[in-house]
Amino acid sequence: MCGIAGTIYSSDYQPGIWVNTDDLFVLLAQIENGSVPSSRLLDMAWKYKSNVNFIDYCKSASEREKIKLLCDKIFTFSEKRKTELPLIDKSFSLDLYKAQVKEWECLVDAHWFFSNELDKTRDLIEELAGLPSIDISDASLVLFRDVTKIIHAIDNRLELRGRDSFGISITLSSEHFSSGKIDGYCAETYREELFYSQGKEVGTYSFVFKACNSIGGLGDNANEIKELIKGNELFLTLAKGGQVSSATIMGHTRWASVGEVSFSNTHPIGLIDSSVNKDDSHVLSCLNGDIYNYKEIIAEAKNTQVLSKDELTCSSDCLAASVFLLGKKDVSINTISQMALDFIGSFAIAIQHSDTPEKLFLVKKGIQGLYLGFSYDGALFASDVYGLVETCRYFVPVESDVALELSSSNLVTSLDPQVSILNLQTDIFTNVTIDDLKITNITTRDIDKRGYTHFLEKEIYETKDIVERTLNSYLQPKKCVDQNSLHSAINITPSQIPPFILQKFENREIKKIVIIITFFS
Repeated sequence: MCGIAGTIYSSDYQPGIWVNTDDLFVLLAQIENGSVPSSRLLDMAWKYKSNVNFIDYCKSASEREKIKLLCDKIFTFSEKRKTELPLIDKSFSLDLYKAQVKEWECLVDAHWFFSNELDKTRDLIEELAGLPSIDISDASLVLFRDVTKIIHAIDNRLELRGRDSFGISITLSSEHFSSGKIDGYCAETYREELFYSQGKEVGTYSFVFKACNSIGGLGDNANEIKELIKGNELFLTLAKGGQVSSATIMGHTRWASVGEVSFSNTHPIGLIDSSVNKDDSHVLSCLNGDIYNYKEIIAEAKNTQVLSKDELTCSSDCLAASVFLLGKKDVSINTISQMALDFIGSFAIAIQHSDTPEKLFLVKKGIQGLYLGFSYDGALFASDVYGLVETCRYFVPVESDVALELSSSNLVTSLDPQVSILNLQTDIFTNVTIDDLKITNITTRDIDKRGYTHFLEKEIYETKDIVERTLNSYLQPKKCVDQNSLHSAINITPSQIPPFILQKFENREIKKIVIIITFFS
Protein backbone atom coordinates (compact mmCIF):
# COMPACT_ATOMS: atom_id res chain seq x y z
CA MET A 1 0.00 0.00 0.00
CA CYS A 2 1.33 3.42 -1.00
CA GLY A 3 0.33 7.02 -0.41
CA ILE A 4 0.25 9.98 -2.77
CA ALA A 5 -0.37 13.68 -2.19
CA GLY A 6 -0.08 16.83 -4.27
CA THR A 7 -1.08 20.41 -4.85
CA ILE A 8 -0.72 23.31 -7.27
CA TYR A 9 0.71 26.80 -6.96
CA SER A 10 0.27 30.08 -8.79
CA SER A 11 2.11 33.35 -8.29
CA ASP A 12 -1.38 34.82 -8.48
CA TYR A 13 -2.28 32.79 -5.39
CA GLN A 14 -5.59 32.83 -3.54
CA PRO A 15 -5.30 34.97 -0.37
CA GLY A 16 -8.14 33.17 1.42
CA ILE A 17 -10.07 34.82 4.26
CA TRP A 18 -8.44 37.55 6.33
CA VAL A 19 -8.91 37.24 10.10
CA ASN A 20 -8.45 40.20 12.44
CA THR A 21 -6.53 38.87 15.44
CA ASP A 22 -8.25 41.36 17.75
CA ASP A 23 -11.56 39.75 16.80
CA LEU A 24 -10.22 36.41 18.09
CA PHE A 25 -9.80 37.88 21.58
CA VAL A 26 -13.33 39.27 21.47
CA LEU A 27 -14.64 35.89 20.34
CA LEU A 28 -12.80 34.07 23.13
CA ALA A 29 -14.32 36.44 25.70
CA GLN A 30 -17.78 35.67 24.31
CA ILE A 31 -17.07 31.93 24.59
CA GLU A 32 -15.95 32.40 28.19
CA ASN A 33 -19.19 34.11 29.14
CA GLY A 34 -21.22 31.44 27.35
CA SER A 35 -22.78 33.62 24.67
CA VAL A 36 -21.24 31.75 21.70
CA PRO A 37 -20.01 28.13 21.30
CA SER A 38 -16.33 27.14 21.16
CA SER A 39 -16.85 25.81 17.65
CA ARG A 40 -16.82 29.43 16.46
CA LEU A 41 -13.18 29.74 17.57
CA LEU A 42 -12.27 26.56 15.70
CA ASP A 43 -14.01 27.97 12.62
CA MET A 44 -11.84 31.07 12.86
CA ALA A 45 -8.71 28.95 13.35
CA TRP A 46 -9.41 27.18 10.06
CA LYS A 47 -9.87 30.55 8.35
CA TYR A 48 -6.66 31.83 9.90
CA LYS A 49 -4.85 29.11 7.93
CA SER A 50 -5.42 31.24 4.80
CA ASN A 51 -2.36 32.54 2.95
CA VAL A 52 -3.08 36.15 3.83
CA ASN A 53 -2.93 35.45 7.57
CA PHE A 54 0.03 33.09 7.35
CA ILE A 55 2.07 35.71 5.50
CA ASP A 56 1.19 38.28 8.17
CA TYR A 57 2.13 35.83 10.92
CA CYS A 58 5.51 35.12 9.31
CA LYS A 59 6.40 38.76 8.72
CA SER A 60 4.97 40.52 11.75
CA ALA A 61 6.52 40.06 15.20
CA SER A 62 3.57 41.85 16.78
CA GLU A 63 1.17 39.40 15.11
CA ARG A 64 3.11 36.46 16.52
CA GLU A 65 3.03 38.03 19.99
CA LYS A 66 -0.74 38.45 19.77
CA ILE A 67 -1.17 34.81 18.76
CA LYS A 68 1.06 33.70 21.61
CA LEU A 69 -1.06 35.66 24.10
CA LEU A 70 -4.21 34.21 22.53
CA CYS A 71 -2.79 30.70 22.96
CA ASP A 72 -2.15 31.34 26.65
CA LYS A 73 -5.71 32.49 27.17
CA ILE A 74 -7.20 29.56 25.23
CA PHE A 75 -5.10 27.09 27.22
CA THR A 76 -6.11 28.57 30.57
CA PHE A 77 -9.79 28.52 29.68
CA SER A 78 -9.66 25.01 28.17
CA GLU A 79 -8.07 23.66 31.36
CA LYS A 80 -10.86 25.27 33.39
CA ARG A 81 -13.48 23.70 31.13
CA LYS A 82 -11.77 20.32 31.45
CA THR A 83 -12.10 20.37 35.25
CA GLU A 84 -15.81 21.13 34.91
CA LEU A 85 -16.60 18.12 32.72
CA PRO A 86 -16.81 15.54 35.58
CA LEU A 87 -19.24 17.84 37.43
CA ILE A 88 -22.00 17.56 34.81
CA ASP A 89 -25.19 15.77 35.93
CA LYS A 90 -25.83 12.86 33.57
CA SER A 91 -28.85 11.35 35.33
CA PHE A 92 -31.33 12.36 32.63
CA SER A 93 -29.18 12.33 29.52
CA LEU A 94 -25.61 12.14 28.29
CA ASP A 95 -26.30 14.78 25.67
CA LEU A 96 -25.12 17.72 27.79
CA TYR A 97 -21.91 15.91 28.76
CA LYS A 98 -21.16 14.96 25.16
CA ALA A 99 -21.85 18.51 23.98
CA GLN A 100 -19.53 19.97 26.61
CA VAL A 101 -16.77 17.48 25.73
CA LYS A 102 -17.15 18.57 22.10
CA GLU A 103 -16.91 22.21 23.13
CA TRP A 104 -13.72 21.45 25.07
CA GLU A 105 -12.27 19.58 22.08
CA CYS A 106 -12.91 22.61 19.85
CA LEU A 107 -10.89 24.72 22.28
CA VAL A 108 -7.91 22.36 22.37
CA ASP A 109 -8.01 21.90 18.58
CA ALA A 110 -7.91 25.66 18.07
CA HIS A 111 -5.10 25.95 20.62
CA TRP A 112 -3.14 23.19 18.84
CA PHE A 113 -3.30 25.02 15.54
CA PHE A 114 -2.33 28.43 16.88
CA SER A 115 0.42 27.07 19.16
CA ASN A 116 1.85 24.31 16.96
CA GLU A 117 0.98 24.24 13.28
CA LEU A 118 1.83 27.84 12.47
CA ASP A 119 5.37 27.67 13.83
CA LYS A 120 5.93 24.16 12.50
CA THR A 121 5.26 25.35 8.95
CA ARG A 122 7.14 28.63 9.32
CA ASP A 123 10.16 26.87 10.81
CA LEU A 124 10.33 24.35 7.96
CA ILE A 125 10.02 27.09 5.33
CA GLU A 126 12.91 28.99 6.90
CA GLU A 127 14.93 25.77 7.17
CA LEU A 128 14.41 24.91 3.50
CA ALA A 129 14.91 28.45 2.18
CA GLY A 130 17.84 29.24 4.45
CA LEU A 131 16.31 32.64 5.14
CA PRO A 132 14.12 34.27 7.78
CA SER A 133 10.56 34.36 6.46
CA ILE A 134 10.55 38.14 6.64
CA ASP A 135 13.18 38.15 3.87
CA ILE A 136 11.17 35.92 1.54
CA SER A 137 8.73 37.51 -0.90
CA ASP A 138 5.04 36.81 -0.34
CA ALA A 139 4.68 34.72 -3.50
CA SER A 140 7.80 32.68 -2.72
CA LEU A 141 6.59 32.19 0.85
CA VAL A 142 3.36 30.68 -0.48
CA LEU A 143 5.36 28.45 -2.86
CA PHE A 144 7.52 27.12 -0.05
CA ARG A 145 4.41 26.69 2.08
CA ASP A 146 2.86 24.51 -0.62
CA VAL A 147 6.00 22.38 -0.69
CA THR A 148 5.83 21.94 3.10
CA LYS A 149 2.16 20.90 2.82
CA ILE A 150 3.15 17.86 0.76
CA ILE A 151 6.13 17.00 2.98
CA HIS A 152 3.88 17.17 6.04
CA ALA A 153 1.18 15.12 4.28
CA ILE A 154 3.66 12.25 3.91
CA ASP A 155 5.80 12.69 7.04
CA ASN A 156 4.41 10.50 9.87
CA ARG A 157 1.01 10.51 8.15
CA LEU A 158 0.60 8.91 4.75
CA GLU A 159 3.87 7.04 5.27
CA LEU A 160 1.97 4.90 7.77
CA ARG A 161 0.68 3.23 4.60
CA GLY A 162 4.26 2.28 3.65
CA ARG A 163 7.68 3.87 4.21
CA ASP A 164 10.13 1.97 1.99
CA SER A 165 10.68 5.19 0.07
CA PHE A 166 9.59 8.82 -0.18
CA GLY A 167 9.87 10.89 -3.33
CA ILE A 168 8.73 14.40 -4.17
CA SER A 169 8.68 16.18 -7.52
CA ILE A 170 8.40 19.95 -7.81
CA THR A 171 7.73 21.41 -11.24
CA LEU A 172 8.46 25.15 -11.61
CA SER A 173 7.43 27.13 -14.70
CA SER A 174 8.10 30.66 -15.86
CA GLU A 175 8.41 32.65 -19.06
CA HIS A 176 11.78 33.80 -17.67
CA PHE A 177 13.28 30.29 -17.44
CA SER A 178 15.73 28.87 -19.96
CA SER A 179 17.92 25.79 -20.21
CA GLY A 180 21.01 27.90 -19.60
CA LYS A 181 20.46 27.70 -15.86
CA ILE A 182 21.18 23.95 -15.81
CA ASP A 183 24.60 24.25 -17.47
CA GLY A 184 27.09 22.88 -14.99
CA TYR A 185 24.32 21.51 -12.74
CA CYS A 186 25.31 18.19 -11.22
CA ALA A 187 22.62 16.15 -9.47
CA GLU A 188 23.49 13.57 -6.88
CA THR A 189 23.15 10.15 -8.52
CA TYR A 190 19.71 8.55 -8.02
CA ARG A 191 18.73 10.75 -5.06
CA GLU A 192 18.05 13.80 -7.22
CA GLU A 193 16.90 14.28 -10.78
CA LEU A 194 16.47 17.41 -12.86
CA PHE A 195 14.39 17.74 -16.02
CA TYR A 196 14.05 20.82 -18.22
CA SER A 197 11.69 21.44 -21.12
CA GLN A 198 11.17 24.58 -23.18
CA GLY A 199 7.61 25.22 -24.27
CA LYS A 200 6.23 27.88 -26.58
CA GLU A 201 5.66 30.34 -23.74
CA VAL A 202 7.37 28.99 -20.63
CA GLY A 203 10.37 27.02 -19.52
CA THR A 204 9.78 24.22 -17.04
CA TYR A 205 12.14 22.73 -14.48
CA SER A 206 11.17 19.57 -12.62
CA PHE A 207 13.16 18.69 -9.52
CA VAL A 208 12.84 15.17 -8.09
CA PHE A 209 14.14 14.35 -4.62
CA LYS A 210 14.21 10.75 -3.37
CA ALA A 211 14.90 8.82 -0.17
CA CYS A 212 14.60 5.08 0.34
CA ASN A 213 15.40 2.78 3.21
CA SER A 214 13.65 -0.52 3.88
CA ILE A 215 14.80 -0.39 7.51
CA GLY A 216 14.15 2.78 9.46
CA GLY A 217 11.64 4.83 11.39
CA LEU A 218 8.79 7.12 10.49
CA GLY A 219 10.12 10.53 9.54
CA ASP A 220 13.56 9.33 8.46
CA ASN A 221 12.80 9.62 4.75
CA ALA A 222 11.21 13.04 5.18
CA ASN A 223 14.33 14.30 6.95
CA GLU A 224 16.45 13.13 4.01
CA ILE A 225 14.12 14.90 1.55
CA LYS A 226 14.44 18.14 3.52
CA GLU A 227 18.23 17.90 3.42
CA LEU A 228 18.21 17.35 -0.34
CA ILE A 229 15.98 20.38 -0.95
CA LYS A 230 18.10 22.55 1.36
CA GLY A 231 21.21 21.55 -0.56
CA ASN A 232 19.89 22.15 -4.07
CA GLU A 233 21.12 25.63 -4.95
CA LEU A 234 19.40 25.76 -8.33
CA PHE A 235 16.00 24.93 -6.86
CA LEU A 236 16.42 27.46 -4.06
CA THR A 237 17.56 30.16 -6.51
CA LEU A 238 14.49 29.63 -8.67
CA ALA A 239 12.04 29.25 -5.78
CA LYS A 240 13.28 32.38 -4.01
CA GLY A 241 13.80 34.38 -7.19
CA GLY A 242 10.22 35.54 -7.51
CA GLN A 243 9.88 34.50 -11.17
CA VAL A 244 7.95 31.23 -10.77
CA SER A 245 4.54 31.71 -12.38
CA SER A 246 3.15 28.26 -11.62
CA ALA A 247 4.19 25.07 -9.88
CA THR A 248 2.90 21.59 -9.24
CA ILE A 249 4.06 19.44 -6.35
CA MET A 250 3.41 15.76 -5.77
CA GLY A 251 4.78 13.32 -3.21
CA HIS A 252 4.73 9.55 -2.89
CA THR A 253 5.46 7.14 -0.06
CA ARG A 254 5.86 3.52 -1.06
CA TRP A 255 5.39 0.06 0.21
CA ALA A 256 7.36 -1.95 -2.35
CA SER A 257 4.77 -4.39 -3.72
CA VAL A 258 6.31 -4.49 -7.23
CA GLY A 259 10.05 -3.93 -7.66
CA GLU A 260 12.84 -3.79 -5.12
CA VAL A 261 13.44 -0.96 -2.66
CA SER A 262 15.78 1.33 -4.59
CA PHE A 263 16.17 4.92 -5.73
CA SER A 264 15.30 3.97 -9.31
CA ASN A 265 12.00 2.46 -8.11
CA THR A 266 11.17 5.40 -5.87
CA HIS A 267 8.27 7.42 -7.24
CA PRO A 268 7.81 9.88 -8.91
CA ILE A 269 9.18 8.11 -11.99
CA GLY A 270 10.43 10.61 -14.56
CA LEU A 271 11.15 10.09 -18.26
CA ILE A 272 12.25 12.29 -21.17
CA ASP A 273 11.96 11.66 -24.89
CA SER A 274 15.71 12.07 -25.36
CA SER A 275 18.62 12.25 -22.94
CA VAL A 276 20.43 14.60 -25.33
CA ASN A 277 18.02 17.41 -26.14
CA LYS A 278 17.26 19.43 -23.00
CA ASP A 279 14.18 20.98 -24.60
CA ASP A 280 12.24 17.75 -25.03
CA SER A 281 9.11 17.20 -22.99
CA HIS A 282 9.22 15.16 -19.81
CA VAL A 283 6.67 13.35 -17.68
CA LEU A 284 6.56 12.24 -14.04
CA SER A 285 4.15 9.82 -12.44
CA CYS A 286 3.18 8.45 -9.02
CA LEU A 287 1.23 5.24 -8.54
CA ASN A 288 -0.77 3.79 -5.68
CA GLY A 289 -1.96 0.33 -6.61
CA ASP A 290 -1.05 -2.14 -9.33
CA ILE A 291 -0.92 -2.07 -13.13
CA TYR A 292 -1.13 -5.73 -14.13
CA ASN A 293 -0.24 -5.27 -17.80
CA TYR A 294 2.66 -2.87 -17.23
CA LYS A 295 5.18 -5.10 -19.00
CA GLU A 296 3.09 -5.12 -22.17
CA ILE A 297 2.67 -1.32 -22.02
CA ILE A 298 6.44 -0.82 -21.72
CA ALA A 299 7.26 -3.34 -24.45
CA GLU A 300 4.85 -1.65 -26.88
CA ALA A 301 6.29 1.81 -26.17
CA LYS A 302 9.83 0.59 -26.85
CA ASN A 303 8.82 -0.07 -30.45
CA THR A 304 8.54 3.68 -31.07
CA GLN A 305 10.36 5.38 -28.18
CA VAL A 306 13.89 5.43 -26.82
CA LEU A 307 13.39 5.23 -23.07
CA SER A 308 15.67 7.15 -20.73
CA LYS A 309 14.71 4.47 -18.16
CA ASP A 310 13.45 0.98 -18.86
CA GLU A 311 12.48 -2.13 -16.91
CA LEU A 312 16.16 -3.04 -16.48
CA THR A 313 16.80 0.01 -14.32
CA CYS A 314 13.26 0.58 -12.97
CA SER A 315 11.24 -2.50 -12.07
CA SER A 316 8.27 -0.60 -10.63
CA ASP A 317 4.99 -0.88 -12.52
CA CYS A 318 4.68 2.91 -12.17
CA LEU A 319 7.10 3.16 -15.10
CA ALA A 320 4.20 2.22 -17.39
CA ALA A 321 2.35 5.46 -16.60
CA SER A 322 5.29 7.64 -17.63
CA VAL A 323 6.07 5.42 -20.63
CA PHE A 324 2.50 5.60 -21.93
CA LEU A 325 2.63 9.40 -22.13
CA LEU A 326 5.98 9.65 -23.94
CA GLY A 327 5.59 11.17 -27.38
CA LYS A 328 2.07 12.35 -26.62
CA LYS A 329 1.44 15.95 -27.61
CA ASP A 330 -1.31 18.21 -26.31
CA VAL A 331 -1.65 16.07 -23.18
CA SER A 332 -5.12 16.56 -21.71
CA ILE A 333 -7.65 14.92 -19.46
CA ASN A 334 -8.72 12.81 -22.44
CA THR A 335 -5.15 11.51 -22.84
CA ILE A 336 -5.10 10.52 -19.19
CA SER A 337 -8.49 8.82 -19.40
CA GLN A 338 -7.34 6.80 -22.41
CA MET A 339 -4.29 5.70 -20.42
CA ALA A 340 -6.54 4.47 -17.62
CA LEU A 341 -8.72 2.54 -20.05
CA ASP A 342 -5.66 0.84 -21.54
CA PHE A 343 -4.31 -0.15 -18.12
CA ILE A 344 -5.53 -3.30 -16.41
CA GLY A 345 -5.46 -3.15 -12.63
CA SER A 346 -6.55 -1.19 -9.60
CA PHE A 347 -4.78 2.11 -9.12
CA ALA A 348 -4.68 5.83 -8.45
CA ILE A 349 -2.13 7.71 -10.57
CA ALA A 350 -0.89 11.31 -10.42
CA ILE A 351 0.81 12.86 -13.46
CA GLN A 352 2.96 15.93 -14.15
CA HIS A 353 3.75 16.74 -17.80
CA SER A 354 5.94 19.54 -19.11
CA ASP A 355 3.57 20.25 -22.03
CA THR A 356 0.99 21.36 -19.45
CA PRO A 357 3.22 22.38 -16.53
CA GLU A 358 0.47 24.25 -14.73
CA LYS A 359 -1.62 21.07 -14.28
CA LEU A 360 -1.69 17.96 -12.14
CA PHE A 361 -3.63 15.05 -13.63
CA LEU A 362 -5.29 12.38 -11.48
CA VAL A 363 -6.95 9.15 -12.47
CA LYS A 364 -8.51 6.45 -10.32
CA LYS A 365 -9.61 2.98 -11.34
CA GLY A 366 -10.39 0.48 -8.59
CA ILE A 367 -10.40 0.55 -4.80
CA GLN A 368 -7.39 2.71 -3.95
CA GLY A 369 -8.17 5.65 -1.69
CA LEU A 370 -8.13 9.11 -3.23
CA TYR A 371 -9.52 12.32 -1.75
CA LEU A 372 -9.70 15.94 -2.84
CA GLY A 373 -9.21 18.41 -0.02
CA PHE A 374 -10.31 22.03 -0.08
CA SER A 375 -9.16 24.94 2.07
CA TYR A 376 -10.05 28.62 1.95
CA ASP A 377 -7.03 29.28 -0.28
CA GLY A 378 -6.53 26.14 -2.36
CA ALA A 379 -6.87 22.41 -2.94
CA LEU A 380 -4.84 19.24 -2.35
CA PHE A 381 -5.22 15.57 -3.10
CA ALA A 382 -4.16 12.62 -0.96
CA SER A 383 -4.67 8.88 -0.61
CA ASP A 384 -6.18 9.35 2.83
CA VAL A 385 -7.86 12.16 4.74
CA TYR A 386 -4.87 12.05 7.13
CA GLY A 387 -2.83 13.64 4.36
CA LEU A 388 -5.25 16.57 4.10
CA VAL A 389 -6.19 17.57 7.64
CA GLU A 390 -3.33 19.96 8.32
CA THR A 391 -4.50 22.17 5.46
CA CYS A 392 -8.02 21.23 4.40
CA ARG A 393 -11.15 21.30 6.49
CA TYR A 394 -13.31 20.04 3.62
CA PHE A 395 -12.91 17.04 1.36
CA VAL A 396 -14.66 14.80 -1.17
CA PRO A 397 -13.89 11.12 -1.79
CA VAL A 398 -12.93 10.42 -5.41
CA GLU A 399 -14.91 7.53 -6.87
CA SER A 400 -13.55 4.80 -9.16
CA ASP A 401 -13.26 5.14 -12.95
CA VAL A 402 -12.71 8.89 -13.04
CA ALA A 403 -10.07 11.35 -14.21
CA LEU A 404 -9.58 14.99 -13.25
CA GLU A 405 -7.08 17.82 -13.27
CA LEU A 406 -6.01 20.56 -10.89
CA SER A 407 -4.70 23.67 -12.60
CA SER A 408 -2.91 26.77 -11.37
CA SER A 409 -4.75 28.72 -14.06
CA ASN A 410 -8.05 27.78 -12.41
CA LEU A 411 -7.48 27.82 -8.66
CA VAL A 412 -10.28 26.25 -6.65
CA THR A 413 -11.08 26.63 -2.95
CA SER A 414 -13.68 25.45 -0.46
CA LEU A 415 -15.67 28.57 -1.37
CA ASP A 416 -15.62 27.62 -5.06
CA PRO A 417 -14.66 23.93 -5.36
CA GLN A 418 -15.70 23.38 -8.97
CA VAL A 419 -13.27 20.67 -10.06
CA SER A 420 -14.54 18.92 -13.21
CA ILE A 421 -14.42 15.14 -12.88
CA LEU A 422 -14.64 12.94 -15.98
CA ASN A 423 -16.44 9.61 -15.65
CA LEU A 424 -14.45 7.10 -17.70
CA GLN A 425 -17.49 4.93 -18.36
CA THR A 426 -19.97 7.59 -19.47
CA ASP A 427 -17.49 10.21 -20.75
CA ILE A 428 -19.51 12.85 -18.85
CA PHE A 429 -18.04 15.64 -16.70
CA THR A 430 -19.54 16.59 -13.33
CA ASN A 431 -18.43 19.49 -11.14
CA VAL A 432 -17.72 19.32 -7.44
CA THR A 433 -20.07 21.69 -5.61
CA ILE A 434 -20.16 23.11 -2.10
CA ASP A 435 -22.95 20.65 -1.28
CA ASP A 436 -20.56 17.76 -2.05
CA LEU A 437 -18.02 18.85 0.57
CA LYS A 438 -17.64 16.80 3.74
CA ILE A 439 -16.09 18.19 6.93
CA THR A 440 -13.11 16.41 8.45
CA ASN A 441 -13.82 15.19 11.98
CA ILE A 442 -10.15 15.01 12.95
CA THR A 443 -7.29 17.49 13.16
CA THR A 444 -3.52 17.06 13.30
CA ARG A 445 -3.83 17.13 17.10
CA ASP A 446 -5.43 13.69 16.81
CA ILE A 447 -2.76 12.17 14.55
CA ASP A 448 0.46 14.01 15.44
CA LYS A 449 3.13 12.27 17.56
CA ARG A 450 3.28 15.46 19.66
CA GLY A 451 6.94 15.10 20.50
CA TYR A 452 6.82 11.44 21.49
CA THR A 453 9.46 9.10 20.05
CA HIS A 454 6.88 6.89 18.36
CA PHE A 455 3.12 6.45 18.18
CA LEU A 456 3.01 3.58 20.70
CA GLU A 457 4.63 5.85 23.29
CA LYS A 458 2.02 8.49 22.52
CA GLU A 459 -0.80 5.95 22.96
CA ILE A 460 0.61 4.83 26.31
CA TYR A 461 0.91 8.32 27.76
CA GLU A 462 -2.47 9.47 26.45
CA THR A 463 -4.33 6.45 27.82
CA LYS A 464 -4.95 8.20 31.13
CA ASP A 465 -6.92 11.03 29.53
CA ILE A 466 -8.91 8.65 27.34
CA VAL A 467 -9.86 6.41 30.25
CA GLU A 468 -10.78 9.43 32.37
CA ARG A 469 -13.11 10.86 29.70
CA THR A 470 -14.70 7.44 29.16
CA LEU A 471 -15.34 6.82 32.86
CA ASN A 472 -16.64 10.34 33.39
CA SER A 473 -19.40 9.64 30.90
CA TYR A 474 -20.74 6.97 33.30
CA LEU A 475 -19.87 8.38 36.72
CA GLN A 476 -22.08 10.96 38.36
CA PRO A 477 -20.56 13.96 40.18
CA LYS A 478 -20.49 13.73 43.97
CA LYS A 479 -23.27 16.28 44.35
CA CYS A 480 -25.64 13.95 42.48
CA VAL A 481 -24.85 10.80 44.45
CA ASP A 482 -27.30 9.54 47.08
CA GLN A 483 -25.17 8.05 49.85
CA ASN A 484 -27.94 5.56 50.60
CA SER A 485 -28.01 4.30 47.02
CA LEU A 486 -24.73 3.59 45.28
CA HIS A 487 -26.70 2.96 42.08
CA SER A 488 -27.02 6.73 41.76
CA ALA A 489 -23.23 7.04 41.36
CA ILE A 490 -23.27 5.24 38.03
CA ASN A 491 -25.23 6.45 35.04
CA ILE A 492 -25.99 3.56 32.71
CA THR A 493 -28.97 3.54 30.39
CA PRO A 494 -30.92 0.48 29.19
CA SER A 495 -29.46 1.00 25.74
CA GLN A 496 -25.98 0.43 27.21
CA ILE A 497 -26.78 -2.50 29.51
CA PRO A 498 -30.18 -4.13 28.89
CA PRO A 499 -32.41 -4.81 31.94
CA PHE A 500 -32.18 -8.60 31.52
CA ILE A 501 -28.40 -8.38 32.02
CA LEU A 502 -28.87 -6.40 35.23
CA GLN A 503 -31.43 -8.97 36.36
CA LYS A 504 -28.90 -11.75 35.82
CA PHE A 505 -26.42 -9.83 37.97
CA GLU A 506 -28.96 -9.51 40.75
CA ASN A 507 -29.77 -13.22 40.54
CA ARG A 508 -26.03 -14.08 40.54
CA GLU A 509 -26.48 -16.01 37.31
CA ILE A 510 -23.42 -14.51 35.59
CA LYS A 511 -20.34 -16.53 36.48
CA LYS A 512 -17.69 -14.98 34.24
CA ILE A 513 -17.02 -11.48 32.86
CA VAL A 514 -14.61 -10.78 30.01
CA ILE A 515 -13.45 -7.16 29.72
CA ILE A 516 -12.08 -5.96 26.38
CA ILE A 517 -10.61 -2.44 26.28
CA THR A 518 -9.75 -0.64 23.07
CA PHE A 519 -8.25 2.86 23.12
CA PHE A 520 -8.42 5.41 20.32
CA SER A 521 -6.56 8.68 20.71
